[in-house]
Amino acid sequence: MLPEIVQLAPDFWQIYRDLRLEALATDPHAFAVTHQKELATTEAQWRAFIGNMWFAKMDEEVVGMIGLLHNPALPCKHRASVISFWVKPSHRGQGIGTALVRHMQDVARSRGYRKLDLNVAITQGAAIALYEKLGFQRVGVLHDHVQFDGIFLDSVVMEWLALEATMPNVAL
Repeated sequence: MLPEIVQLAPDFWQIYRDLRLEALATDPHAFAVTHQKELATTEAQWRAFIGNMWFAKMDEEVVGMIGLLHNPALPCKHRASVISFWVKPSHRGQGIGTALVRHMQDVARSRGYRKLDLNVAITQGAAIALYEKLGFQRVGVLHDHVQFDGIFLDSVVMEWLALEATMPNVAL
């Protein structure tokens, strides 16, 4: 059974907050922010950011999330960044992560974005494998990109081309 992928209205900010805090507690090295830092996020901030997020629901339970950030400034308007991807451990291996990422790819196409990019912690092998399975390619490594309790972790930079090139590539 495939999940329903939905956006939640700002009034459902607590569902988003609870899922995000669970993600940070469960997989702290998967994100570039700490659980402690996120606890300080205000209701207004949760309400403002929920519009960038999509959620996977199974039997009315929210079991996963993925976000998309887009900068409409002219030099960057052709791309968006995938953020905050996470699926509850109890629901992994059921195609939920695949459904979330494919949904972001569909959103990118529908909005005319040329590509999606993301950073993923080197420790997140399953996420990296999923992204690669869905057409993302590794394009670099950010060394010592995040630090947790004195431990530095690299991040893999990945991208997915959403549309055929509509503008010429210019090498600098």
